This record gives sequence, C-alpha cells and structure tokens, in this order.
Amino acid sequence: MDIHSQDIYQAVLPIILNHLQQPKDAKSLAECLNVRLSQMQDWLNKAVNEGMVRKINKPVTYVINQPTTQLSLL
Repeated sequence: MDIHSQDIYQAVLPIILNHLQQPKDAKSLAECLNVRLSQMQDWLNKAVNEGMVRKINKPVTYVINQPTTQLSLL
C-alpha cells in the first residue's frame, strides 16, 4: 500500500464512522459515499482490523466499535 492510499483511508475513516452511528452493510455505505463496493469493503476490513469498527453477522453489517459503557451524544 502506498502513502497516498493510506492518506485517503485516514481522510475517509471519520466519514465512515459517522455513517455507522447505526449498523449498515457495506453496500449501503458504498452507495452513500459513491465508491465501489470493493473499495468500501477494503476500508471496512482495515477499520475492523484496527478495532475502529465491529462486524456483525446475520445479516452482515458494520457498526462503530465502542465500549458499551460509553454513551455518545453526537
């Protein structure tokens, strides 16, 4: 991975997290951000690996990974 793709991921991560206030699937996120599904899946996988996002199965959706004791008012 080159430095530019890392920069793009860092730029788009806050936007992805903002959309994941409620669970969403990769296809919906890709449509919201007007990117290819495969690109969104790459970003989501990276966010899951970093512990920023949690993947939920049945159906497969993604949500922000935050401690259950933390409440967000945003």
